[in-house]
Amino acid sequence: KKKRMTNEQIKGLYGELLFIKNTCDEKKMKLIDLIEGWQKSGNKHNDFIFKNEEYEIKTTEQTKDISVNISSEFQLHSFNRSKVFMCVKQIKKHKKGLTLDQLISKVKSLFAKDSLALIKFTKKMLAYGYISSENTKKVQFHEIKTDLYEIDHTFPKLTLDHIPRQTHDLKYKINLK
Repeated sequence: KKKRMTNEQIKGLYGELLFIKNTCDEKKMKLIDLIEGWQKSGNKHNDFIFKNEEYEIKTTEQTKDISVNISSEFQLHSFNRSKVFMCVKQIKKHKKGLTLDQLISKVKSLFAKDSLALIKFTKKMLAYGYISSENTKKVQFHEIKTDLYEIDHTFPKLTLDHIPRQTHDLKYKINLK
């Protein structure tokens, strides 16, 4: 029996789906490339890995003194030397917002003309462990704001290039404000 998604998992998936929806709305890339770049089925270090750019999506309900959790020295690092960005989605519970299930339906509707992208999206959702439940049907969120940070040499981070080789299994927080 599969377990229900935690509130943190729901928020994380919500932010990633907002990224997909916003990227589609802005027509920045082909749907199939967007879905193939989404790393839901593997344990990759960043959420979206494209040819020349990688994105780590962080979703928070914090509105001031925002800090984000970094789960390893591999997050915010690019093995193929692409530009890396961290996209921070601020959301809040709001009765006029969308539930996770509603957002999934909206994202699926973007794939109306691309059945291959829809199939790949559905497979990734299953691989992630998404199961519709009371939590995914009732809690409504509204997107407040998105901030995009380029992870360059000035950004505070602990990645493979910036730590002693013997150091591993890092988990840390970055204060963004």
